[in-house]
Amino acid sequence: MAPAFQPLPSQSRPSYLKRTALSLLSGLLVLGVLELGYRAFLGVREARGQKNPRFYVCSAPVYEFDPAEGYRYQPGVSAVQALIQDGRVVRHWPVQVNSDGLIGEFSGPWDSNTFNIAVFGDSFTANPIDSITWTDYLPEGLSSPDGRPVAVRNYGRDGYGMLQIVGLAATRAETLRPDLVLIAFLTTDLVRARTWRTVQVVDGEERVFTTIEPIRAPVKARVVDTVLIDRRVTADWCRQQEQEDRRDDPLLVELCSRYRRYRAEQLVVSFRDCRRLFILNRLLYKDPYYGLHQPDHVNYARCSEFRQDAEFVRDMDRLRSLQIPVCWVHLPILEEWAARRHIFSKRHAVFATSLESFGVEPVSLLSALPSLPRDYASLFLLPYDRHVSRRGARRYGEAMRMLLIRKGLVTVQAARRADSEGPTKKAR
Repeated sequence: MAPAFQPLPSQSRPSYLKRTALSLLSGLLVLGVLELGYRAFLGVREARGQKNPRFYVCSAPVYEFDPAEGYRYQPGVSAVQALIQDGRVVRHWPVQVNSDGLIGEFSGPWDSNTFNIAVFGDSFTANPIDSITWTDYLPEGLSSPDGRPVAVRNYGRDGYGMLQIVGLAATRAETLRPDLVLIAFLTTDLVRARTWRTVQVVDGEERVFTTIEPIRAPVKARVVDTVLIDRRVTADWCRQQEQEDRRDDPLLVELCSRYRRYRAEQLVVSFRDCRRLFILNRLLYKDPYYGLHQPDHVNYARCSEFRQDAEFVRDMDRLRSLQIPVCWVHLPILEEWAARRHIFSKRHAVFATSLESFGVEPVSLLSALPSLPRDYASLFLLPYDRHVSRRGARRYGEAMRMLLIRKGLVTVQAARRADSEGPTKKAR
């Protein structure tokens, strides 16, 4: 008969507390080594970014402060904007705001004889980077079920998230009374906070600030520069810089120096700070500098889901009370188009579920887009920007037309086909 189990003497049993303490100590040591390595990496990257900054400069401000809407585009403004990277001008483009205060060159009739679609979204819809967007291609060859031609107004605004997109949609729909409200959003819009933009003169320099407070003249500690402003920037100067790569150009050197000065004012980082873990910030918030810098161009919502934001709830109620059809379309970015699915973080998924709790059933534009073509680079402003090019805007506009036709919201005009090479230019 097998002997009964006899426990080991207490002096030979491993101590549970000792093992736990040893495991914790080992974990802390590993975390400490990873943190030190990550801080070294960030330090090198920060030094490189200071030496070879990447930023935008515009010949004139296109924004004007609005306490309710965050900002508006200034009607009739024409400007030149450029991207400076690694100490040189790599790309420039015109920025055109039409007489309605909307991005783009085209503005057509909007009356009882047209089927009016008001589009709301972020920079992917506004596309201030090329002033041509998918909404310019949307009305081609379309009419309403009762035969009226389609008219589109694009109220997309760069930097907007869902909180401000819905707020602007409710406000404009109350005034315009469109036949259809089209809300086009990206995955990242789900978690963006409200921001405001204001133009100020500081020490003789014209500056455009983004802030998380609805104040025309916010304190310096609560702002970030949206874009550099210098009225000496012209299309001819930009073309010359692109062709000759003159990194020693006096204006270019001055702009790079000014950007470094602004950045030094607004990002206070000490890699000797032991009160926070940069690697933990990166894992939890996707930002190693979380809590260290001032408001960014795009900020994260403070609420954990939409129903916690009282203003958003009121805006949704306002929008529903108008009894105007609202079509919610989830636009894919390049990576999502390639993957044929929308890519959600846990926080994105929570906000998406929260949106559905309002009875919203977004439809993905992926359902109307073909597979990403091999020459996809020409559809976007790669390699310097990930917004759509004119060719990409056409592709997105065609897909949106197909989606609206499938939903029975519009139909194809019998006498007109959407086969032209560019958007039909209408009277300004």
